[in-house]
Amino acid sequence: MMELPKDARTLLKTPSVTEITEMGGGKFWYNGIRSNLESALLNCDIQQQRTIKLLFNIDGMSPFNSSLYQFWPILFIVEDMHQLQPMVAAVYYGESKPPLQLYLKQFVHELNEILRDGLIINRQKVTVGVKCFVCDTQARSYIKGTPACNAEYGSCIKCTVVGEWDKRGRHMSYPRFDCPRRTDESFRNKMDEDHHKENTPLTDLPIDMVKDFVVADSLHLFDLGIY
Repeated sequence: MMELPKDARTLLKTPSVTEITEMGGGKFWYNGIRSNLESALLNCDIQQQRTIKLLFNIDGMSPFNSSLYQFWPILFIVEDMHQLQPMVAAVYYGESKPPLQLYLKQFVHELNEILRDGLIINRQKVTVGVKCFVCDTQARSYIKGTPACNAEYGSCIKCTVVGEWDKRGRHMSYPRFDCPRRTDESFRNKMDEDHHKENTPLTDLPIDMVKDFVVADSLHLFDLGIY
């Protein structure tokens, strides 16, 4: 097998230089989706897995105590392929959240290409789809461009309920259960203007902007006093 390269980095086309760009007062590194998947799936039995679904996670975390600096990674896994580790598509580092349009632009562009064209792994065509986005309440509001989870108007991800401030308990409550439900169409058409703080690049993806984002997490809905 003289034609094979001596180093795996040559075969996998691993870049020799890590490209870190300036973005919104911070720094941004884009690792990519395709390169991760091609490397991870190289030794998998693709004959049994011609279609894969991806689950994405976006969240912010601070590596230091008492510091404004924070990381915002874009992570993903392949559904039902538990032998594969979570993969890093991108990382932003700065003193505040990254500008949403710039942060998601490259990610959305590449993901659309992969969803359209699929992947070629060991000469086999692999179809790729999106299972869902798994984010906590605050991160989900950020990437969808919607109000915070405790806002009076437009905060509920499932319906158009209006919040009521409880002075005695000092929390926002949402007592009605009969409000119109949100749909992918109503989100994209911005039928409830209060539900949109800014445009999100995620609407360029062929996903359901309501159903493909998992339900709200208990930490921000219950443990922190939001009901």
